[in-house]
Amino acid sequence: NAATDIDWEKPLDTDGGLIADDLVDIHGSPFWERLSPTQRVEINRLVARWRISTLMHGEHGAMLVCSQLVENVVGQDAKLFQATQVVDEARHNEVLHRYIALRLDGETYPLAGNVQEIFDTLLGTNAWYLKTIGLQLVAETFAVSLFRMLADSSKDPVLCQVCRRILQDEARHMGFGMLSLPALVAEASAAE
Repeated sequence: NAATDIDWEKPLDTDGGLIADDLVDIHGSPFWERLSPTQRVEINRLVARWRISTLMHGEHGAMLVCSQLVENVVGQDAKLFQATQVVDEARHNEVLHRYIALRLDGETYPLAGNVQEIFDTLLGTNAWYLKTIGLQLVAETFAVSLFRMLADSSKDPVLCQVCRRILQDEARHMGFGMLSLPALVAEASAAE
């Protein structure tokens, strides 16, 4: 429960930055070295906002793709799993939105064009195995990597907690793809 399971009141006991400075793309560069401590914190927060906005939009897209998969996958167990994933992705979107609202003044960045294109492609195909490959093995792999980086290195303990909780679900989602696809791939035609 995003409202009660996360300690949103936990203060930020750092310089004001939310993510590890080495996750800021320009960290260590001559440009970074010329910045004042205040400017470094500002850049840190902007990069954090961008990364978390991307994850929030990705979770929204994953929720939409999963909702289509509920009707497209074969078998009752697969349908039930996909229904639970819809709920998981909605909860992830909610908690990331809440984090942005409470820790980043509610400002988000729009979804990048290449990520939008991936979700448009996944939402536009009727082939459940393409949706599963695109979502569970490609998008989720990217998301898991970013959530793990943030969970392991963020300056904000609230962000660490949010990411660790999301990672518990994401591992299960990737597992579904890994377990469900081998049999389907073995039966696929050369064109597929």
